[in-house]
Amino acid sequence: MTSFKNLSKMMVMRAAILVLICGLSACGGGASNSETALEPPAEFSASDYLMQQQFVGTALVVRNNQVIVDQAYGMADIATQLPMSTSTKLRLGSITKMITAQAVVKLKQQGFIASYDDAFQTYVPEYPHSDVTIRHMLRNMSGIPDYLGLVDTTEYVEAEELAEGLATLDLKFTPGTEFDYSNSNWSLLG
Repeated sequence: MTSFKNLSKMMVMRAAILVLICGLSACGGGASNSETALEPPAEFSASDYLMQQQFVGTALVVRNNQVIVDQAYGMADIATQLPMSTSTKLRLGSITKMITAQAVVKLKQQGFIASYDDAFQTYVPEYPHSDVTIRHMLRNMSGIPDYLGLVDTTEYVEAEELAEGLATLDLKFTPGTEFDYSNSNWSLLG
């Protein structure tokens, strides 16, 4: 399991990469295409920075349909010394939360969800906690325990099996009264 310190470092690294990518995409301002062509030193500079920071993952930077950086860094599996590659399959993690939230908004816009303040149970009748709303889940204020502390994350768990397990748990607090980051909200909404 990733420690909080390592998780924080990873989040800072992802933010730094985003800034780097935004910076690369903005290079050159209003100059012509021939003047804005990215020189190799910028690519090497980005790669050097990621290696120096011991970034583990992949980076893909595309500008004007031209691949500028397509590189893997670090080890995919430290125990076997398997290096990361650009084809290594990784968990998407929290990236899916944005997509899930957008899907919920789209369902609301299309009339499939009447209100964000509807009980989640309105749409998933087998969910036992009638006081948990969609808004609570979107805001991580539902009180639903985070499944990450409850399951073996090295094993695949079907979404339905996870939902059934979460339905058996008591809430940690009255929905809407506290903030508690919980991956379970997003898994259930998905």
